[in-house]
Amino acid sequence: MSPRPHRARYVAANPGISGMRPLGGRRTHGRGHNPAIVLMLEEYEALRLCDYEGLNHESAAARMQVSRPTFTRICTSARFKMAQALVEGLSVDITGGNVVMRSDQCVCPGCGAVMPHRPGVPCSQQVCEHCGARMTRE
Repeated sequence: MSPRPHRARYVAANPGISGMRPLGGRRTHGRGHNPAIVLMLEEYEALRLCDYEGLNHESAAARMQVSRPTFTRICTSARFKMAQALVEGLSVDITGGNVVMRSDQCVCPGCGAVMPHRPGVPCSQQVCEHCGARMTRE
């Protein structure tokens, strides 16, 4: 039997950068260059939701449309990769993975009105123009 296919993970948007390189130091491995850690897009999204936005695993898993245990595995893998890059002075490339880009909109749970998400402002701080309810992220 073949393994179960992975479901696509929902990601808000592509990150603003494609990776990071360490400053200073001349540590090299193998052929005179630093290998790169590949941080998949779903791992980046897990770090963004959990560590940057401060969501709990259950809420973040719902945003990515995966189970909570799956989200925890993704987050653990991302944290290990970032720790390894910091400790060993490795580059980080953000790419790949089985992801679907979500539309970046806030939705009113009361009337269904949609408005564009403003970066840096949680949807819950925006109020629906039609019914006055607090918006949620689509």
